[in-house]
Amino acid sequence: MRLIKEWRQAWRYTSIWASGAGIGVLTAWNMMPIAVRDRVPDWIEALVGGVLFGLVFLARVVAQPKTTEKINAAK
Repeated sequence: MRLIKEWRQAWRYTSIWASGAGIGVLTAWNMMPIAVRDRVPDWIEALVGGVLFGLVFLARVVAQPKTTEKINAAK
């Protein structure tokens, strides 16, 4: 495994922020009482997971020129 050159500045990438939001949503979901979670249909759980995955994927493959500029300026 090799790290990317700018690994110390990776927190600036949108994909990292989207992943963090996904972890927050999943943590909040798991902290909800069972009675509340049972009232939410299963398809909504799958939809939220799919949307979060899609956002992370999309954020990772889309060029982020402003972030690249900030990373290059920090060097």
